[in-house]
Formats: sequence, C-alpha cells, structure tokens
Amino acid sequence: MDVMWYCMKWYRIASQRINSAWWDAVLAPLKELEAGTVGGVEMLTEDGNNVSAESSDRNAFAATRDSLEDMELETRALTEPLPTNQQAYKNHQLYAIERWLTKYQILHPKGPVLGFCSSHPVYPRTCVQTLKTKERWLREGLQVKADEHPTKLLKRSSKLSEVQASEAVDYGDADPGGTIALYGRWQMEPLCLPCAVNGIVPKLFCV
Repeated sequence: MDVMWYCMKWYRIASQRINSAWWDAVLAPLKELEAGTVGGVEMLTEDGNNVSAESSDRNAFAATRDSLEDMELETRALTEPLPTNQQAYKNHQLYAIERWLTKYQILHPKGPVLGFCSSHPVYPRTCVQTLKTKERWLREGLQVKADEHPTKLLKRSSKLSEVQASEAVDYGDADPGGTIALYGRWQMEPLCLPCAVNGIVPKLFCV
C-alpha cells in the first residue's frame, strides 16, 4: 500500500511500521501458494521444472513495484526537513538528540551536528552506539582492547523498577550492589582464546 498519498510527515509513522524482513517471511508461504495456483502458459526450464509464464510476470511486476515504493519511501525520509518537535527524535530512524538516549547509549563520534531542535543539537542516528559490559561483548566473540577504560560507569540503585532491573541483568550486571562498567564496540577486538597446555584448556575469566 502506498502511504505517500496520505502521509505528509513520514517520520511520524516510520517507527510504527512493522519489520520488513518479518513481513516478507510471513508473506513468503502465501506468495508460493499464489504462484502455484495461478494459471497461465507453462514453460519448461533448463532443469526440467514447469513454470507458469503468467505467474512469473506477476511476481516480477510485484517485486519491481515493491522496490520502487521502498525507494520512494527512502527518498521521502531523506528529503524531509528536520522535525521541530523533540518527541519526534525519540524513535526517529535517521536523527537523534542526546536527551532521548538511554543509559546504555552514547554518541560516538559526537558529530556532525545536522541542526538544532529547541537548542538541542541534532545528530545522525548512525552516531548512536550501544554500550555493553565485557561479559555481553564476550557473547559476541569480542574482547576489550588493552588499556581501554569503561566509556560509562552506572551505579546500580536499590530502587530500580522491575523493567530496569531486568535490563541491567540482560546487559551482564553481575554485581547488584556495585557499578556497571560499559564499553563501546570501538573499544573491542576479536576474541583471542588461550591455547590448551598439556591437554588442559585454560578457563576464560571475565574481570
């Protein structure tokens, strides 16, 4: 469905649209069923399979139409002026202001500044980096580089809500009464596992 005809400010609904990859996966079985039931002239491919000429043309047309609509939506998002409402930057796909970052996010690099909204600098969304603990980065096969210091230290409060507490646990907070040391991806390098010595594999300790 073409939303460009009734949507004058694309950023207001962009964050509410469903994930395109998930939607394609949901529609894939239906498209296969439709292709199998649509009649038309059958052609014989090189591997000996029969393919409906009409269904092939319809699939090609649908793919082209979807691609054109995606390009139109992307163009609209890139050419729209910066929103003047601070709330619009909270989940904006292209822009961000620092006041709406979570405690596990940071701007790196902090620039360029694209403009201002109520005196708040506007940055590209690509500048927003997610911070994680050493343990969380290890799950992704990364380790902290030598001589790197935490980008941010969070103090765990005893009055955290259930949502905040579960979020802290998810980010690898093993010390409920202490601080949470967070690092950025730019401080990481590929994990180097120690070699086995005399048939004994050294344990990997996270400090």
